[in-house]
Amino acid sequence: MTLVDDLRSFNRFYTREIGLLNRRLPGGELSLAEARVLYEIAQAPAPAPGRTAADVGRTLRMDKAHLSRIVARFRTRGLIESRISPDHGKHRMLSLTDAGRKVFAGLEAGARHEIGDLLAPIDPAGRARLARAMDEMRAVLERSQTPPPGWRLRPLAPGDVGWIAHRQARIYHEEFGWDWTYEGLACQILGAFVLGFDAAREDAWVAERNGSIVGAIFLIGGCEFFRSLNSLYYMG
Repeated sequence: MTLVDDLRSFNRFYTREIGLLNRRLPGGELSLAEARVLYEIAQAPAPAPGRTAADVGRTLRMDKAHLSRIVARFRTRGLIESRISPDHGKHRMLSLTDAGRKVFAGLEAGARHEIGDLLAPIDPAGRARLARAMDEMRAVLERSQTPPPGWRLRPLAPGDVGWIAHRQARIYHEEFGWDWTYEGLACQILGAFVLGFDAAREDAWVAERNGSIVGAIFLIGGCEFFRSLNSLYYMG
């Protein structure tokens, strides 16, 4: 299978799992596209008077004609209202009416309940894996250069050194073809660092994302250390 096939297969699986194949979303009588438009209108930051249809269209990358029909249906149902922007006389700002806020609240409650049921049988470790996987997919697809929320740099903790030796052995095998005996060298160097640790001249830190280790950096006095432990190294 190609990556295109893999992504299409995942999309079919995911849309089925979260119920997007249903004609209407839980908690309301709106289609997925209508619910997304309503959500974006509801997200106008206070005290802004609303969002323009153009703003919503750019955010959702939605066809203008399709968006225009949805906005017209919302007006007919009394879910939204519009007013002239105080900053630009040609801009009409869309915002929810009381009826619109009621529909939106029902959609939010229904969606949260449905996703909550989906996540309920997953243990904490599985949830952490899911969060990391979603971060990875979003970062790759958005081509984002900004680290997502959840990054931190912390001191070493029990178990870190052994894990780092394991990852170093795996990385050097995958990237350079080195065999399992390289792990002995990694353990020897890391063990020497631990046994002879000099807090006045040395230190080490671990990089985490959403609670999982993704890299490490070692500052070692009086010796040359191999390249991957001498700088922050991605281990995902």
